[in-house]
Amino acid sequence: MDAPKILLAALPLGTLAGACGGPRPPAGQDALVFRHPKLFGDPQPLDALVGAFERAHAATNKTVGIRARTLETVPADKQDTMMPEFRKQVQAEYDAAGGPMWRAAANEVRLVLSAKK
Repeated sequence: MDAPKILLAALPLGTLAGACGGPRPPAGQDALVFRHPKLFGDPQPLDALVGAFERAHAATNKTVGIRARTLETVPADKQDTMMPEFRKQVQAEYDAAGGPMWRAAANEVRLVLSAKK
């Protein structure tokens, strides 16, 4: 195989390897990061949309907090026994007067569905 063919075959692999690098979130914290090429025109609308996805919302924050206080406090082999307590606390948040968790969850679903259009 001659050099130009090898170079053409290696180029996509190099591109993929470069796309897989980058900063990692701290241990135990997941992050969804959108990357896109430079756009023509005003980047503000896309940056706002990406920012909305990258932010955690109220329902997600409450659930993650409950998980940290219940499931994450016990060893991995004991987490199954702690699951009913986690579910009970999450359900208590959803049952709170006025339904703030239901509204927050509906807003998250609405945001995801509007972005699919």
